[in-house]
Order: sequence, then structure tokens, then C-alpha cells
Amino acid sequence: MSSRTCNALPVCSIPIVTLGTELLTDFGLETWASATDLTNWTETIDGGSSVNREASGMHGGTYCARFDVSASNGNARISQTLALTANKRYRYSFWYKGTDATVTVCPLIQGVTAGFLQGNNSWSSATPSTTITCAGTWLQGFVEFVPPVTENYSIILNKILATSKSVWFDDISVKEITYISVQPNTVAFWEANSRTSIFNTLRTKSGMTTPTQLGQTGGFLPIQTHTYSGAPKSTSPIGWRLDGVNDYITNLGPSPTAALSYSIWAKREAGGGTYEVALHIGDFTANYPALCLRASTDAPTASLGLNNSRIWSATTPRTTTDGKWHHYVFVIPSALQAALSSAVLYVDGQLQTAGTTDVTGAQAARTTISIGRAGTSYPKGHLALPLLFDRIVSLAEAVNIFAATKGMFYPR
Repeated sequence: MSSRTCNALPVCSIPIVTLGTELLTDFGLETWASATDLTNWTETIDGGSSVNREASGMHGGTYCARFDVSASNGNARISQTLALTANKRYRYSFWYKGTDATVTVCPLIQGVTAGFLQGNNSWSSATPSTTITCAGTWLQGFVEFVPPVTENYSIILNKILATSKSVWFDDISVKEITYISVQPNTVAFWEANSRTSIFNTLRTKSGMTTPTQLGQTGGFLPIQTHTYSGAPKSTSPIGWRLDGVNDYITNLGPSPTAALSYSIWAKREAGGGTYEVALHIGDFTANYPALCLRASTDAPTASLGLNNSRIWSATTPRTTTDGKWHHYVFVIPSALQAALSSAVLYVDGQLQTAGTTDVTGAQAARTTISIGRAGTSYPKGHLALPLLFDRIVSLAEAVNIFAATKGMFYPR
């Protein structure tokens, strides 16, 4: 999506991408008539290839599907037919892994008359040649598409090439993309374009900028496998993976200087810097002002100046130490020295218990907004859907944002 700028007076709201209900039947591949026969999916195999029920190493649930493909005639696929509506936008995602990195898979979408979805978002009768290379661990692939006509479409996962190796699939999903609106006084909302992985600004107040990052176009994009140098990588349809070494995004515009609220989805990985910075709003020479997760404990922290910080519980009522996606809303009531004494944090739509608070020092000046760096500290993990407000966000709003967006991150 291209950027758009509102007037200095924040009178418009912004759309947040959300997802509708699951359209696939047995999207988790849990229902089998036998060890080689899925109940709700159509299987197509050639030669000695097979589709098998796997009860270990799943991405989620009790089972996944393992495709064993013969070297003599290498083809195995599963498919399911859905009735989709023209000009609506849908998201198709799936989890996959292979015996090793030599294994490739070919996900397809085929309409009765529309033909196949191509890498450039067009439709034709030609079978796309786009493939995704697997790894020995679970990765997620996805695509967003718009059917050109209302009709039945086949959602296909296909293992091709004669390698005598296996590939696993699990947690397949097709959902309609919908939107909710965040109310006025939103300073900025940033998202990674799910087709190009370019860091875009959807809506900003006057004076904010749209940074440019490297992009990749075409086809089904494997998540977590983009190669960049010192730039965040696409990790979900609207998120990034930061490597803990030198990935960060800066020059996002001026920070709110009074009340500030910050909403972010985050998934921590071990091995980052001292402060796993989700948002930095000052000069890089200091580790503050920043809203972050502390690497040593995963404790959510607002560090807004020397001796001006508030640390919340990492376990009560929500646990933030499990390495899974969680939604955080930091609410800072003002820039006054004692403001952190009444700052709050919502985790997954619940008020998190506050711990240590130190307001003996003043809050530092808030200047340039950055994500992913404070001083020499870099986060390692995943961030998505950052929202910045120049006002106090209420519990009801935090609950609504969490409820409207959590479908993108579960299973997590």
C-alpha cells in the first residue's frame, strides 16, 4: 500500500488489517480416514509417492501431513475447493518444512475459469513455476490474492521434483482480509507490505516520513528466509525479524512529546542486546528513551531517562518469557518526571502487574523515532503492527486492538 498523509489535525482514522473466519475445513490436517487418507482434502499422487499422517514434530495440533515423493515419479499434492468472491482480498498461508534445503514445494491457487494465480498477481491458464525452498525447521509461507471472478478455487499444496525426500505441511489457512479503524490521534502506523516486504507508512500526521527498505516481489514469499544486509526481514504478512546484530529502522519522524501510547506485537528470541528495543524515541547514544523488553528477564520496561524507568512483571497476569507472540500496549501519561509512576502496560488485552519504578531522574528528550536499536543494543526477534499514539490509550481500546489482530498470530 502507498503512504498517505493526513492534516496536522488528526481527524482521520487508520485501517488495521484483520482476518475473517477460517474458510478451510480441517485447516490443521487433523482428520484422517486412515494413515494415508485425509478426510477433508483431495490427494493426488504419482508413482511411488504418498501422503502420510505424521504424529510427531508437528507445527501444531496432533497431526501434520508428510509427503514422501519417489525419485522415479515425483509428485504429491493435497487440495481443497472453496467458493470465493470476486474482488475480495484473501490471505492464504501454510507452514512447511523439508528433509533439507534441496526440497522445494509449489503452492497453487486455481480457479475454474480464472486459471492459476501467477507471481505478478495476474491469472492465466499456465501453471506457475514458482517454488519455495524448504529447510529442516518449520517456516511459514503466505500470499494475498484477489479472485477475478466469483467461482470455486482449488487451494493446492504440491511437492514436485524427483528427490526421494520428504516435505511436511501443517496449519494451512485461507481467510478473508478485513479492516478495523483506529480512532483519531494516532501518530503513525507502519506495516511491511505483505507482497513486497517494503517498509511502508499507511497513515501519518503531517511531518512523518516514509522510510525505504529493500523489497522483493513476485510469487509466494517464504517468510523468515529473505536475505537483507542490515535491514529487517519479513517474518509475517505484516511484520519483521530483527537479527540482534545490526537490524533496525530509523528516521520514522518526530516523537510525541507529551502523552504517548505504543502498541506492538512482539516475539522475543534469545541472543539480542541488553534492551530488546521495540521503540526508541531519542538519540542512539543512550539506551533511552525506549519502550522495550529486557533481554535478561523478558520483563517489559519503559526506560525514559537516567533513573526514570518502570518495569512490569514478566509473568503476571500474562507470561512474556515463552518465546511466543504477545501484544503490548505501553501507555505513558506525560513527559513529566513522575509520569512513569502512573504508566500502565496491557499485555494480550490485560493490565500487567507493575514492578519496580524509579522516578528520581527526569525523562530524557524525545526526538527521532526508531525501531530496533538503542545505543549499541539491538533486539533479536519479531515485531509486527506497530501503532503510535499521542494520547492515552484506554483498556477498552487495548482489548479491541488485541482482539481484532490476534488471529494473525495464532498459532504462535
